[in-house]
Parts: sequence; C-alpha cells; structure tokens
Amino acid sequence: MNFENPQQERRFERQDQGEEERVHEHNREELEEDGREIQAAADAPAFVGIPSIMNPSLLADGDGSWAMIISDEEFQWARAIKASIESSTEIDNLSDFEYTELAIIEQDNLEAAMDRAITLQGFREEFNVRNTLEDAVAVLHQYVSMMPKFFLSFSYNHTSGGYVLVSDLAEYDQQLIRTDPGWQRHVRGIYYMLQSMNPDFHSIREGITLVTECDGFSFSNMDVNVAKSLCTDIFSIYPFAARQLEYFHCSLFLNITVSFVRPLFPKSIRSKFQTGCTFPGGRLDTFYIIPDLETNTKRTIHRMQESARRRYAMTALFKL
Repeated sequence: MNFENPQQERRFERQDQGEEERVHEHNREELEEDGREIQAAADAPAFVGIPSIMNPSLLADGDGSWAMIISDEEFQWARAIKASIESSTEIDNLSDFEYTELAIIEQDNLEAAMDRAITLQGFREEFNVRNTLEDAVAVLHQYVSMMPKFFLSFSYNHTSGGYVLVSDLAEYDQQLIRTDPGWQRHVRGIYYMLQSMNPDFHSIREGITLVTECDGFSFSNMDVNVAKSLCTDIFSIYPFAARQLEYFHCSLFLNITVSFVRPLFPKSIRSKFQTGCTFPGGRLDTFYIIPDLETNTKRTIHRMQESARRRYAMTALFKL
C-alpha cells in the first residue's frame, strides 16, 4: 500500500496502551507534515518568468516546478491537440495545461483527445461547472461537508508522486446522492476532486490512488445503478490515470458491484482494481479520523483546496 498506516494487531485484541498512543501520535505528525508540504507547494512561485518549460536547466530547485516538465513527445502531442481544438467550431478553447493533460493521458490518439474534450465540455455545461479556482474551493468544501465520514484522508504520496484518497463506503449516503441537489453536488465534487488529485504533470503521469474501506457496505449504501451513473457521468470522461484502486474488507455484494462497473472505465484503468485487500489493524477509519471527525474533515477540505490552488496556479503559468 502507498499510504502510511501503523502496523499493529487487530484493534479487537489486547493492545499495549502506550504503543497505541505512540502510533496515533506518529499518524498525527505525518498528517501535519503532509499539510505543511502541500501548503508550501501551493504557495510556491513555480516557474514565473521562465521562457520555456521544456528546458529543465531553467527550473529553480525546490519550487515544485520540476513537476511541470514535459517531454518532447508530450509537447508535440499537446500542440497537435491544441491546434485541432482551436480550429474546431464545436469545442471551446482550453488552457495549455488542459491540452497537455489530454496529451499525457491520450498520447498521440488525437481522435480520443478530441472526443474527451467535447464530452467534458458537455459535462461542464450540464452540471454548471465553471472550471475556476473560486468554484473549485466552494464545491470541494460543500462536497466533503456533505458526507464527512466518507472522506478519511486526502494526501500526497512522496514515494510515487501521486495523490491518495482514502474513503469509507459504509458512510456513503445513497439517499442524499439520489436527490437532484445531492447528485449535482456529488458529481461536481468528483470533478474538482480529480482536478485536485492532478495538480501538475508529474502527478498526472503517476496516477491517482483510491483506497476504499468496504466493511459495512451494502445495497443501502449504493446500488449498481448509482455506481454505473458515476462512471458514465464523470469517471469515464475525466482524463486521469489510476495507479491503484484498492478495496479493503470486501463483501460479496461489493465484488459484484465492482464486476458491473469495471467495464465502464477505460481499459488502462480496469486492470488497477484490487478487491479483497485486508489490513491487520481493522477498519481504516480507526487510523485516519484523528483526533476527531471535525478536525479530520477540516484537514481533508484544506488539503483538497490547497491542491486545487496549486493546479490553478500552474494552469495560469504554463504555456506551450
């Protein structure tokens, strides 16, 4: 697994109280460190004044701009996508960041990049997604606050260079999501969450990791039709790569649900699903809701928003 977890016996067994406190303190320190580093990355001046992102020698060490370097191939793919979209009367112009994001995901498949661009445009129009930092900050706050127990952790993995979201399916409120306002907020939230998990080109290449606690998941939490709608409305159209999709403590119902939705994802993502994962420490929420739910919710919202700020800062600065 690519996220930090203490190694200890099941919480149902007898544990040494001092060791348990040490583990929780270790988690707390690492969460605080992650928050400081995400804040520093978001506040970094990036590559202001750099005439060409293609030249690594022009990048200042330690400012985070190394994560925006693109290869010659990616540069050519992005320029081709930009030329095609900006000559089209059906698709609105995008930012140079978004052209490059499409290039990293679709590579030299210009047709697929064009299809994805026009589908995303339709999505933004249907769900009133403004694609601005102000909208992202507001929507992410609403999204996490809507189901605070569902979101266990949002963090940057320093080993892989990708972002990790840990969630608890037992806390997924299907009844809330099925209302029209709930569905709108949910789908818009996923859009900006995916943006915040892909704030630079390095993280886009490395792919996101979704870690899901499934103990307690049942039909009352989510049915197959809701899962399918999420795939068709957002997950199958947003340009992202997956590093790992890990499902812990799965039930038979969860395995059936995954078997239904997996084919709806792009081929490059289908192989990343891993069901049947186990963790000897028990449910994952035990080690992420620290020290309490309110603090963890504020931390999760803050991290998502700061990562979104990083992405929109990079978007404003990057030019092909």
